[in-house]
Amino acid sequence: MVVHSVSKSRELIIHRRSGFVPPPPIPDVSRVSSLSALGVVLRGDLDAHDHISVALASCSRSLYALCTLRSRGLPSLALHEVTRDTTLARLLFAAPAWWGFALASDRERLQRFLNKAIRMGYLSTNSPYFSDMVAAAEDGLLSAVFLNPFHVLRPSFPPILSRRPGLRKRAHPFKLHVPLKDDKNYIYRILYRFLI
Repeated sequence: MVVHSVSKSRELIIHRRSGFVPPPPIPDVSRVSSLSALGVVLRGDLDAHDHISVALASCSRSLYALCTLRSRGLPSLALHEVTRDTTLARLLFAAPAWWGFALASDRERLQRFLNKAIRMGYLSTNSPYFSDMVAAAEDGLLSAVFLNPFHVLRPSFPPILSRRPGLRKRAHPFKLHVPLKDDKNYIYRILYRFLI
């Protein structure tokens, strides 16, 4: 027998239009304006501001732990590695999904945090920009989708195009069948990035 707990359920209405009239609420289910799902904070307007604020607050708290490690004699190279594996991993978590919905001001906040970590000696001075780290994460996800035909995102991608030998090599083998560029959607953003 399956028992559903309505008290644990939340309703989040996602919409992008102004003047949107929400449907009537579901009985006994509370409607929320933001919701944390698998570590990503979702808002009804799909803005990434709340998610970035939560991630930056968490990473700011981790700076104290990094300071403690340095004061206990952890070498600089090891400290850089710990920072990359903890703090940067937290900031980059699910970045391909939310990066397109981040405002320019939020992207600047992320870069300022990265600059602060470099100034404090927690990261190497030759660390890439945060936007370059996200681009590398997006490229890695594209490679994973291409190499694994059973990847969970594979059905969302267009079919693979078989090309004749001798044609100019493209950055990816997927068919470009949508004539528009959508910077918010990861799939269109990554497929059309190389055509600019």
